[in-house]
Amino acid sequence: MSVRLYEPSTRQWTIRWANARDGDLGEPMVGGFADGVGTFHNQERFGGRPVLVRFIFSDISTTSFRLEQAFSADGGRSWEPNWIARFERAGADAHLSAIEATWRAIDAAWNARDAARFSALYADAASFEFVNEGPLLNGRDAIRRHFVEQFRRTAPPFSHHTTIRSTRQLADGVIAVDGVVQVMRASSDGGAAAVYHRFMIYGVMVRSGDAWRIDSLRIFQMP
Repeated sequence: MSVRLYEPSTRQWTIRWANARDGDLGEPMVGGFADGVGTFHNQERFGGRPVLVRFIFSDISTTSFRLEQAFSADGGRSWEPNWIARFERAGADAHLSAIEATWRAIDAAWNARDAARFSALYADAASFEFVNEGPLLNGRDAIRRHFVEQFRRTAPPFSHHTTIRSTRQLADGVIAVDGVVQVMRASSDGGAAAVYHRFMIYGVMVRSGDAWRIDSLRIFQMP
């Protein structure tokens, strides 16, 4: 196991390891983070001789980071990397930015009244259901045809804005999404847009390469 402790007064971290072979808590790696990079050092014995050990954490994002370990046998004048790893967060959170990008594209296609772009963000056999009223649409082509007609009837002042509230992983490459859609109506006098309709959305999304498409979507109109 590893033990990672933060000292607020020095703004330094220590990283220690323990294992069942000897029951000891190892010498700490000591360091901190600056400008998005974490650097840690300690001194250990390797092959019967003392070496300096360095960790560098880099390419840090909300879902991933890179870790490089290197040894120096000459007091830090030169370093030999001997272990490089990349860590990625598992589960739905790891894909949140890509999922949100799909919904931004949905909003953009709706606001452009572009049924072809809108339907392209759905899987081939996707289902789309207006639960309170309206049709159950099965398949991307049915979704496209429906929105060709709907967009013809949608006046220019209206715009579409989606907020994703939660995601959860159902299986590898399959994520459930809960959110809210607000249809806004622009003010005729140049004032702030007002909410015209609000909908709850419950969907299942599937991964297609690096992108995510909507496989099923149920929409409930809110009071």
